Amino acid sequence: MAGQQFTNKLQEEVICPICMDILQDPATIDCGHSFCLQCIMRSREGLDSVIKCPLCNKIVKRDTIRPNWLLVNLVEKIQAMDPSEEQPEVKELKCPKHGERFHYFCESDGKVLCVACCGSKDHKFHNTILLEEAAQSFQGQIQSQVEALLQKERAIVQMKLQGDQRITTLMAQVEQEKQKISTVFEQLLQALKEEKNFLLSRINWLDQELTKDRNSYLASAEAQLQSLRKLKDSLKARQLLPPREMLQDIKPVLSRSAGFRFLSPPPVSADLEKKLNETKLRHESLIESLKKFQDKCQADGKKDKSRFLKGLDKHYIKSWYLLEKSNPTPMETLEPESPSDDRNAKPLPPKLKLSPSLPNLFRSRSRASIASFVFYSNEDSSEDPGSPGAAWTEELKAALRSEDSDAGPCSSKSLC
Repeated sequence: MAGQQFTNKLQEEVICPICMDILQDPATIDCGHSFCLQCIMRSREGLDSVIKCPLCNKIVKRDTIRPNWLLVNLVEKIQAMDPSEEQPEVKELKCPKHGERFHYFCESDGKVLCVACCGSKDHKFHNTILLEEAAQSFQGQIQSQVEALLQKERAIVQMKLQGDQRITTLMAQVEQEKQKISTVFEQLLQALKEEKNFLLSRINWLDQELTKDRNSYLASAEAQLQSLRKLKDSLKARQLLPPREMLQDIKPVLSRSAGFRFLSPPPVSADLEKKLNETKLRHESLIESLKKFQDKCQADGKKDKSRFLKGLDKHYIKSWYLLEKSNPTPMETLEPESPSDDRNAKPLPPKLKLSPSLPNLFRSRSRASIASFVFYSNEDSSEDPGSPGAAWTEELKAALRSEDSDAGPCSSKSLC
């Protein structure tokens, strides 16, 4: 204990009067006072060549500052006495102005004072109390502030936790909506792709059957033409024969020639022509219904976007447009494979090709697979009946009902 007190007293002798810390790079000026080199250099006033002593106010030249090697060695030895203390506790500091110990506290301006300071004109009429009394008073205030800050800390921690939980909940909802949209559109696109393949297969089947009928019709007509030409050539040859030979069996020959009839089969099966006309009518009706559905989706989408952006802060709106600019459009993202990707599919005839303004998303007829998908999605949906999404679903369902009623019953999918 005595050793610690001795160390503390030695430390008081190597305290810088400016920074109130142990001297760092001790330096002495002409008046004999010592300071940290950096402290005394910062205290220069006016020209760089002049320094004013903070203790005695004597003006000295800057070039008179010299290292105090005695103090350097003393500081090193004091620090070596107790290396565990990086910054030794200094219990009693001296007044830098009068060199006396502090004993009082000025309540008026909140400064510690020595006896000489209390009697000076600066503090003569101020309220001063002993340091111990002031310390006890401020200990209570400090404790009150610590308790108040602890309460605020607990409240902030609780608010932070609640805020993070709220954000986490919202982020989970966002992820759920993202998965919902992705799943719904993937299922819808798959249904549309399957329906497109069926429609193209039906057109290809009609093309194949028409080709067969055409080949059969042309072969039959060509065979009859060959028979007719042979009969004609036979009659011409008989004209050149002598009368006796020409008249031999003339009546059966003329009868056979007069009885020649061209068997004219129908160029195309009535069933195929009927199914082609039905297919064209269904395609045109479907295209019209889906075009109306598309227009409504786009119109409702614009309104929904306007409502979404209305009332948002400017930085949110800017963030939205930057994201919209950097990402592909929904149509580009959700566009299914084009018919050209199907190597076995033949191109549609000119009358069945769709308008370029109609997105590829609606280039195939929605049959039972799409209808069941829409109805299934609507049953599980919690959308507001008046929302754009619900309206779009009802519009598509109405279009599908219209197509199903126009199509009528059919037992063979290859012809329906």
